Amino acid sequence: MGAHAHLPTSIDLSEIRFALREQRKLLMTLSIPHAPADKQIVWPIMLGFIDAKRFLSAWCEADNRFRVIAMDDIAKLEVLAERYSRTRRQLIKEWRAHEVLPCNRSGEVC
Repeated sequence: MGAHAHLPTSIDLSEIRFALREQRKLLMTLSIPHAPADKQIVWPIMLGFIDAKRFLSAWCEADNRFRVIAMDDIAKLEVLAERYSRTRRQLIKEWRAHEVLPCNRSGEVC
């Protein structure tokens, strides 16, 4: 079997990059059935790739935890004027301390 075709995301990455730089909250709607809420407010901390697929790492206000969200799963996205209360650097440090992810060199997949 061949590799799966990757469908490009319709989300404008420049909006996410702006939110990352300015530490702005994002209001997003996910297109997955098991999403914890219809619309979610997240604090974006990092964009990255896992197995050639783009992901957004963020703190999720709905369930008070860090999430790794596939860009393909984001149906709508809006950058909010409100900034989050901690710096991205602090949030990344907390994320790495609480999660076992490839980026913290443990070698396990989330």
